[in-house]
Amino acid sequence: MSLPTKPTENLPDWDVTNAPDAIEPSGSKKSNGYVPLEPFPAQHLNWLLSSISYWLTYLVSLTDVLQISFGVASTGTVDVNAPVTLNHTDHEGKVLVIDNSGNNVTITLPAVADADNMKFTAKDLTGDFGEFPVEIIPNTTDEIEGINDSYFLEASYGQWTLFCNGVEWFFI
Repeated sequence: MSLPTKPTENLPDWDVTNAPDAIEPSGSKKSNGYVPLEPFPAQHLNWLLSSISYWLTYLVSLTDVLQISFGVASTGTVDVNAPVTLNHTDHEGKVLVIDNSGNNVTITLPAVADADNMKFTAKDLTGDFGEFPVEIIPNTTDEIEGINDSYFLEASYGQWTLFCNGVEWFFI
């Protein structure tokens, strides 16, 4: 199972927030909504579409900043449904799309000395981590967040990005 493709269409640009034809609905209207067949004023629609456009633009720019700041941009996906031992060549920058439905999936990390500046993301697209946690196993005496022990990914539909600084592994 692979990740969906990022849309190529431009973001909606509906910027009428300062125009007189964009009016935010009252608090009670936002709480109670519209009843069937009640007219939906164009000013409220303009306000709603402008707000959606603003937030989508903000979220896209935020993800771009996070990818640049933390270096978590994906270079592709790797389907995982059985135990895997990671290496810098095959897994650097990848999203591990994990399907562990009924399987015991473990991810064994490479030695930190061989993984300087390596990062990868583990994603539960099937929602099975809650019932079948994925075990992240450090190499021999290496540490994950200062602890030399396995770490379990247990949140259904969760996503975790790990980064190695050449000394230990960190979640970012």
